[in-house]
Amino acid sequence: MNKLLLLIIVFPAIVFSENFYRFGDELIYRSCISESGNSIYDLSLNLDARVGEIRYRYFGQDIFYDAQITKLDETIIKGIASFKDSRSGETKGTSWIFTFDRKQEKLTDNDNTAAGCK
Repeated sequence: MNKLLLLIIVFPAIVFSENFYRFGDELIYRSCISESGNSIYDLSLNLDARVGEIRYRYFGQDIFYDAQITKLDETIIKGIASFKDSRSGETKGTSWIFTFDRKQEKLTDNDNTAAGCK
């Protein structure tokens, strides 16, 4: 009986704390356009879980990448983008390294910079 009473008291606290943490996740949503204007990147990153998704559009290509964050500090978010899916017919893609500078609002795809992130 005492164990059941303890479970009834403790269980709501466990559930509340788990849901509270989920609401505290730091999320970043940005859309970035390359300097040439030909490439568009849509970022959706969960900094607490260190994962996310990047959508890349370029001359009819529409590709989704899973993002795994490998480095995170106040200014720089760095990670690896791996092919996930495509709306334009691609069945595979090359992984690439991304860097997002939060202060300058710039995304770098390997060596290509996309400015104008909003």
